[in-house]
Amino acid sequence: MANPIPDFDHNLVLPPHLGDPRDRKQLSPYPCTTVELCQRFGISLPRREILLRFLDFREQLRAAGMTD
Repeated sequence: MANPIPDFDHNLVLPPHLGDPRDRKQLSPYPCTTVELCQRFGISLPRREILLRFLDFREQLRAAGMTD
């Protein structure tokens, strides 16, 4: 299955939409799992370190009772 996060556009950023900007299914933010996020952006050691800190932050939020 393909990763739901699209490739960067010609400006080297994630595109704001994938077609019709009136269709919410084609708009950013692109729904994905944490695994898909890490697979897509964990392409170097510095990026993996950022993702690890992000996961730690999410765990702290969960431990504080924030689950949504």
